[in-house]
Amino acid sequence: MLIKKDSNFAIYQRGQYMGILAEEFTGKLVKDKEVKAHLRVRSNAFVFETVDNRLLDDYDPSEWSEHKKNKKSVILKKQKPHHVVFEDRVWTILAKMGFTILNNKGFRLPYVDDETIPGKQIDAFAADDETIIVVECKSAEVMKKMHFSKELNEYDRVISGGNRVLKKAFSDKHKIRYIFATNNINLSDNDRIAASVSAR
Repeated sequence: MLIKKDSNFAIYQRGQYMGILAEEFTGKLVKDKEVKAHLRVRSNAFVFETVDNRLLDDYDPSEWSEHKKNKKSVILKKQKPHHVVFEDRVWTILAKMGFTILNNKGFRLPYVDDETIPGKQIDAFAADDETIIVVECKSAEVMKKMHFSKELNEYDRVISGGNRVLKKAFSDKHKIRYIFATNNINLSDNDRIAASVSAR
């Protein structure tokens, strides 16, 4: 059964293979004009929200500041957390590189047949007619040493199962690359080795 198809990708459900998860996967992809709309939001370091004047007391002034005042409402803005800024920066780079299909927020990549196990959270995903990029982002507010042995050890399963889904979604000819991107993080030597092995 064809779940979704257009000129860029198609996912087929064969039996019950990742059926529900595959539908959620395709439902979190954006393309064409949608990418441009998401790019405007992602490229800004602030979150904006229009609030009725009567509800302003519900917003913490230490987090929100006034951006624009209207007659009956106010547009407030709030600085994005550092990890969101980093994820959006990576996503924005991929969009500006010309990839035509990218992920929306809450994107997960299915990698096992058991639908009770949620897919792997992916922070930035991009694809075109030839290449697929899968990125997990890790960020710290200030430079520090962190360990990710658990996450990196999981990647053998993620890559193996994820590749099956991606090849069904796009094509067997697509080149697939996984990236573990960090900001203000000093990886341990063991984590560097594990990341290098997983990326092969």
